[in-house]
Amino acid sequence: MGMFLPQNMPVHHKLSDLKNTAKIWVTEVERSIDSLSAGDALIVIGCFDAVHRVAFNRAAKEEYLNQYKLNAFEAYIHGDSSVDQYMLQRSISQEIRHRNSAFLDRPLQWESLCIDCWYGQFKYGRCIDRISDYDTIQRVTSLLDADLWAFETRNETRFKQSLFVNHRHYFDEAGEMDTKTLLALDRFLCSSIKYLTQTELPSDRASADPLYAYEESIYRFILSRPETNRYLKASIQVRVEGNAHVTTCVYSS
Repeated sequence: MGMFLPQNMPVHHKLSDLKNTAKIWVTEVERSIDSLSAGDALIVIGCFDAVHRVAFNRAAKEEYLNQYKLNAFEAYIHGDSSVDQYMLQRSISQEIRHRNSAFLDRPLQWESLCIDCWYGQFKYGRCIDRISDYDTIQRVTSLLDADLWAFETRNETRFKQSLFVNHRHYFDEAGEMDTKTLLALDRFLCSSIKYLTQTELPSDRASADPLYAYEESIYRFILSRPETNRYLKASIQVRVEGNAHVTTCVYSS
């Protein structure tokens, strides 16, 4: 939210001020969003509905949300590198699950092709192609979230467990990652909750909640990175200081 709030507004607010803060944010987004790149507009619109509900006790208009998500889709298809393909895929996937008719034609076809391609890469539990850690984490996360019945039928749960086991080592390598990859790892953690067990932790942390332990580690490294902007740092510091034992995902779609 920070990028659309006045510079002198404090990060921490009383609960009673939250609604006013949300209203300011919504107003500033509506004023500024058309000046943003398609990729940045997609990021903003991803949390617009949630903030709008806080501000006005009602959902944002579906047509308004659709406009910027579909704009991002068209921009990406035409080569706009500002649009993150994984954020776009998650956004479209969410609309498909909600049976939003605006996304059940070309966006559905594109999203299905993404999952088909990524499943083909990881059908044996690990990627058969040489891709970056960032792409690996993002694609595994999307596969964990996807309905893979058409590919795996009754073996879907076992396949996803295998995906998690083969890539859980990334949690132990967070200290070597940049902010972009750490944010992808945070998303991977969100999608891995059902597969986490006490055995996933090092012996010296065996008594800890594995979800919270990994989340704490990821947030600590994000805060330490020089490229992490102040708005993201402020968002994470609120979570850390609140000591919330739930994974909230910094950039939820």
